[in-house]
Amino acid sequence: MSTVNQTVIDQNLLSILACPESHQPLRLLEPLEILKINALINKGEFKTLSGETCSTEWSAGLIREDGRRAYQIQDGLPILLIEASVEL
Repeated sequence: MSTVNQTVIDQNLLSILACPESHQPLRLLEPLEILKINALINKGEFKTLSGETCSTEWSAGLIREDGRRAYQIQDGLPILLIEASVEL
């Protein structure tokens, strides 16, 4: 399992980001949350909303206010596509 690198997002940007489906605010995933996600990825038990199995570990991500949906951050950019999100 790789180490978790918490990607920093400008706080001004983070304050305006919202879930594209529910429009709830988003926050950065905590390192422990990312470790849990990566454990599921390594077991092959983590799928996107579109049904695609995630095979690449996350280094950072965003989670919506209700904690039910997460979005990966890749190369410092949040991937805010509903079909690429994951149910938690």
